[in-house]
Amino acid sequence: MANSWLRLWHDMPNDPKWRTIAKVSKQSIPAVLSVYVHLLVIASNATERGRTTSLCSEDVASALDLEADQVDSILTAMQ
Repeated sequence: MANSWLRLWHDMPNDPKWRTIAKVSKQSIPAVLSVYVHLLVIASNATERGRTTSLCSEDVASALDLEADQVDSILTAMQ
């Protein structure tokens, strides 16, 4: 099976919004970036591409060795 791809912008890792989200959510910038990448992959794989309705905070938390409430606080800060 061939790999599917999604694109990132070149300055994505250094975008200042990650620092703001990290501060508001009280989580680390690496955790914020990791949750964002999971969010992109979920949206890219969705039946209706771009939707994140299948997002499960516990699954993302487990994959990233975080707690579900940490993931939730990041997602809330992203809003």
